[in-house]
Amino acid sequence: MSVTADYNHFVRVAVDPSTELPLIAYATVDSLHHTISIGQFHDSDKYLNTLQLLELLPLSSLIPSQLTPATVASQQQASAGYSFFVGLDRVRVHQPAAEKLLAVLQRRLKELSASSATSYVEPVECKYSGFKREQADVERELERLVSNHTAIQSAARETAATAAAGAAISCMNLLADAPNVGRWRLEQLRLHDVMLLDSNAAAALNLFPQPGDTDKHASLFGLLDKGRTPMSSRLLRQRIKQPSMSLPEIERRQRQLGIFVASLPLRERVADRLRRFNDMNKLVNRFQKGKASLQHLVQAWQCIEKAIDVIHELEQYDGEARDELEAEFTEPMRAAMGECLSLRQLVLDTIDKEALRGYQYAIKPELDPALNAANAEVRQCERDMEREARRVEEQYGLDDDSVGVVDRLADSKGHLLRVSRKNEQQLRGSTGGVIHMQSNKQGYFFTTRRMRELSEQIKEAQRQVDERFKALEAEALSVAAEYMPSFEQLGVLVTELDLLVGFAHVCVNAPVPYVRPVVLEKEAGVLELKGSRHPCMEVLDGMSFIPNDVSMRRGVSHMQIITG
Repeated sequence: MSVTADYNHFVRVAVDPSTELPLIAYATVDSLHHTISIGQFHDSDKYLNTLQLLELLPLSSLIPSQLTPATVASQQQASAGYSFFVGLDRVRVHQPAAEKLLAVLQRRLKELSASSATSYVEPVECKYSGFKREQADVERELERLVSNHTAIQSAARETAATAAAGAAISCMNLLADAPNVGRWRLEQLRLHDVMLLDSNAAAALNLFPQPGDTDKHASLFGLLDKGRTPMSSRLLRQRIKQPSMSLPEIERRQRQLGIFVASLPLRERVADRLRRFNDMNKLVNRFQKGKASLQHLVQAWQCIEKAIDVIHELEQYDGEARDELEAEFTEPMRAAMGECLSLRQLVLDTIDKEALRGYQYAIKPELDPALNAANAEVRQCERDMEREARRVEEQYGLDDDSVGVVDRLADSKGHLLRVSRKNEQQLRGSTGGVIHMQSNKQGYFFTTRRMRELSEQIKEAQRQVDERFKALEAEALSVAAEYMPSFEQLGVLVTELDLLVGFAHVCVNAPVPYVRPVVLEKEAGVLELKGSRHPCMEVLDGMSFIPNDVSMRRGVSHMQIITG
């Protein structure tokens, strides 16, 4: 089976005998960033957490197992509990109580598939055996894929999640590609680390644009999407849909944002350097999938050149937060730039800059003697064709440059000579070696014996050029793919930086500048808002928003929710 989506989700559902509650284990494979994220959690009999998990699925969705009747019969167990697996078209279960999950998931997946505002759900079959492999075997495969073995030891304690990771490795055949070895990251995701918002909540809160919206400020995403790079918009959408609930992570982002809010010169200089970045995520994906071309190699080089300028601007900053900026961005970007400089040099050494000025992507001919010789022969044939055109002009008394050379290789006619229709009669009845080919509104096309010889020569020389070019291109792209981990990490930092700079711009330029809130632990039981405003409402034309105070303390304050 071949799985080609950028994100793939493997979900295993079992019942924990100790609690008699469903145990949901999942593994998400992000091929764009070479990341395997795993996690497991208990759910209620209403499967609310599982439904929220579906909201997090980007691009292609669940990749589960579909059991055959024989497998179901063989897997029935007694008091030790039972397992069943989620399928998109059907769920085969061992106990009637689990039929509720079938109905709930099928209904929700249909809603997700039909909704243009959410992720598309695409079913892909995965063999049942993928979820039932020995944990030791899965751990050995993870050790080959993942460089950080500490993460594997930590994840191994979640045996159900590890089983889902085993299905991911097996179904996607990750170990079949040699470049994958040692390049993947393993991370554990826990639902309590992020706030899960379903599509109804997102619509009620105006988080994302809705069909028919004419004002981009009508949604929080439209208001905050001020990044210069295409990667920034994707990261912003992810963070709005999955707000972090980790206090250290929230405070880290606040500190980073504060640097750019406080320094207008830094913010403007970095924002200017972030313009016209190519989509680094998509470039990495193309190289990893072997679908890159020289054009994509040049685009990667352009990103590196722009990133060098960004690093230079960060190094020029000498404000109070210099040390923090150095630790969070400057030094990590310099580290990622190390191997990227080798990629940059590869482009400078191999790409023909003269051809690039004409928006053509070619290898320098002088790098390969065979390519250089074939290319020289092509140029020589072109010069000989021009001389033949001048000879025809002289023989028939035509004006200078009235005979042109035309490439008609596309319709198998080779290279021809062409004159305007007014000169056609001088050549059509000639006995001086002119061979008629075609006459139309574009002119009179003809050839000569010498032109036919040259046309065959240039055709063979061009074939040799193309053959050597493809070989050298494949070699250059293969070498470039080895630098993609560093290029990918550089893209992550550029994306984060762009998102923060755009957010800082929104904070400072709001009708009333935003403030940095003090965030408490989840169980603090205190919510104090002074002069709070709706960020979208206050920027609408003709709107005069009245700030509101909110004070809620556990055990003291009371709130009533009125519905109707």
